[in-house]
Parts: sequence; structure tokens; C-alpha cells
Amino acid sequence: MHGEHNGPINQQVPLGRRDVAPVSPLAEDRAGVLERRLDSKHRNHNPHLHLRHTARRAVPGQRLWSPPCRPFAPTSPQATEGSYVTRVRATPSLAAGVVPAAMRRLIDDTGPLPWSLVPALTRELHERTVSGELDIAAVTDAPPGVPSHPRLERQLLGTDEMIVVLPLGHPLAGNERVPIEALAGETWAEDNEGSAALLRQHAARAGVTARIDLNAADLPGKIALAATGHAIALAPGVLAAALRPDVTTVALVNPPTRGIYAILPRLDPHPSAPPLVDQLMMSFG
Repeated sequence: MHGEHNGPINQQVPLGRRDVAPVSPLAEDRAGVLERRLDSKHRNHNPHLHLRHTARRAVPGQRLWSPPCRPFAPTSPQATEGSYVTRVRATPSLAAGVVPAAMRRLIDDTGPLPWSLVPALTRELHERTVSGELDIAAVTDAPPGVPSHPRLERQLLGTDEMIVVLPLGHPLAGNERVPIEALAGETWAEDNEGSAALLRQHAARAGVTARIDLNAADLPGKIALAATGHAIALAPGVLAAALRPDVTTVALVNPPTRGIYAILPRLDPHPSAPPLVDQLMMSFG
């Protein structure tokens, strides 16, 4: 390195990491002070909480990094008020009914529990659970399936039969079950490739083709296309109770099915995650 510097500087840059700015002794001291202040702040805020991860003192030539910090709530009754929010996520069909109902039963059993719920598709939920952003996610094995990861535990909750959503007044409305061949001339709407793959595979086994002519941005959009008579739609059976009143449903003969799973961190899961898994299993008998 050429040129002059006004003051001391640490020039020990590790091999292959020459893009990392050197850390001065003053920066090291400030990092230590910040670490002590943060630790003191969290202890004073709630004596029942401790940090899963703490800040690390800067080392010359290294980039400071630590996993996201959040308070961990012990399971003792004294720590109930200090419990942190259970970050629950689910696919849209499960978020529409099954997951809120399971959470209601859990809260009735254990008392108030702060939680949040946001819908998303399986692949995104898997990635966010691996990264530590989520405490538990309810997903499906509809194509392309549920990926595996050594950091995650995957538990089968049950199996869901797909149904067909029809507009009110459809000629097949009121039937208990119909073969897919009876719907061969219909226009179908789809909102994601996983559901479309289930439909195509089911039709192919019967020797017919499902004509998917309309695409919706999401599950409510697909149901809206069926309600307004533009198309019919394959939908999860778990969604039936939450459907809008201007549609009806019919079951298929030998319907396509999908497995419903809970995924959560294998190590150190949120205290509320295992009992929520039990409640979710109850939803599938």
C-alpha cells in the first residue's frame, strides 16, 4: 500500500478479504461499549428475558456480523407477559381458516399469546423459516413440493382433497361427486403453477385435457373468476368453509390430494410452535 496516513491504522488484511475496511483500536473500544450498553438495556427492560445472540467485539481485519437478535421468552408463567410474538405463516388456503382456528384453540388453552399471520406460497415460507425469520409455517407438498433442509423439522399434519369451485347455477352444482371427464369442456382459471400441475396431472390420468385459459394473481382472484362465471377453478378442500357466498363447490371422483405440513426450526423452536402443531393436526382429524 502506497501513500501516507495521518495516524495509526491496522494494515493486517486477511488473504482474500482485501475489500474489508481495517478496524482501528478506537472502533474496537466503541464496539465493546455498545455491547455492554445493549446487554444492560435488555436486562433492565425485562429480567426474565435474555438475548439469544450478543454483539461481538470487533477484531482487526474482520467484518462485524451476528444473527438477528430477539428476546427469548422462558416458558415459566412469570414470563408470559414478556413473551415475544409468534411469527406464524401459511399458504393462502390454510391462512384463510385452518391456521386461525388452530391458533384460537391454542389461545383458549394457554391464555393470551401475541402472534402474527401472513399468507405466502410454500417455497417462500420454507426459505424464510430456514433464514430464521419465521417460527412456524404451514405449507403444502403441491408441485414442486416441500424442500428439505437440515435446520428444519417437517411434520405431516394431514391430507387435503382438492375440490372444484363453480358459479351459482352451474349445471353440475348440487352433485356429490363428478368425474373430471364431465368438466373437460370447461374453461379453468389458475393462480399458481402448483395447483395447475395438480389439475393437469389429474386430467391426464383420465385421458382428458384441462383447458386453463385464465390466470389470476392470487387465490381470491381465481375464486372471483369462478363467481362471475368466467371459469371454474380447482381449490383446496380446506378452503370450502371460507369461500364467498356467490360460489358453490363439487367434489371430484378420485380427487387430486396434497399433503399439509408444518415446518419449524429443528433446534430451539419457539415455545408456542410445538403446541400449535398439535392443534393443527386436530384440524385434520
